Amino acid sequence: MIHGYNAKYFEDCMYAYEGHRNTDCCDIMRCASAELLYDCANIVELKMGAFCSLCYQCDNLLYCDNCHGCSNCFGCFGLKKKKFCILNKQYTKEEYETLVPTIVAAMENASEWGEFFPIRLSAFGYNESKAQTWYPLTEADARSRGFAWSIYEQKVPEGLKTINAEQLPEDIADVPDDILNYVVSCEASGKPFRLIPQELAFYRKKGLPVPRRAPLKRLEDLEALQNSRTLHDRTCGKCGKAIQTTYSPDRPEKVLCEGCYLKEVY
Repeated sequence: MIHGYNAKYFEDCMYAYEGHRNTDCCDIMRCASAELLYDCANIVELKMGAFCSLCYQCDNLLYCDNCHGCSNCFGCFGLKKKKFCILNKQYTKEEYETLVPTIVAAMENASEWGEFFPIRLSAFGYNESKAQTWYPLTEADARSRGFAWSIYEQKVPEGLKTINAEQLPEDIADVPDDILNYVVSCEASGKPFRLIPQELAFYRKKGLPVPRRAPLKRLEDLEALQNSRTLHDRTCGKCGKAIQTTYSPDRPEKVLCEGCYLKEVY
């Protein structure tokens, strides 16, 4: 395993983030029980696939998104239990095996082959995605790289009452059902957010207080508790060996190389 993070039971894989039981994969994120993948994300039980996302129990897919139980498909979206499809159109096995190499050759000539879905296809701004959390950019920097940037601000729906977060009861038992008819102003950002019935029921079941921060602000708070995803050059705090770690040099923690760490643990 080379450069794997939050990974368990990986074999012959490299550049992987989050996953479980994957074999012979490269450049993958959040994949499980997969084999022979390249440049894929959010995959479960896909064997032989490249440039795919959200595909489950499939095999031999290229540039497919949200396909389930499919086999030998190219550029397809939202298909279930289909075979030999190109751009969601059904072909015979012979037609498929003739057309796909032709399409790949055309994509290679246009410099489109060999990379994940291009950023121009994203329906979201860079600042609305996880990318902004992991690799923050300014609006100007993001736009200079060809990324979209969202300036959308949610408006308070008409006819709803507004309550400031500090006015919410501390005890969930004191929160009335009528809170669902209110818009809450986030205590940190001032941005409005609402509760839905299922959410309120969950807080009551678990005895949790109603949140006082907007969902995106809560996500930011959670991310702030996690370690950096940037690798820094440091030396082992015990033997002095050169290592790379997500703990920056200005952090106070003592960081050990793998060998010294295993000796300490075992």
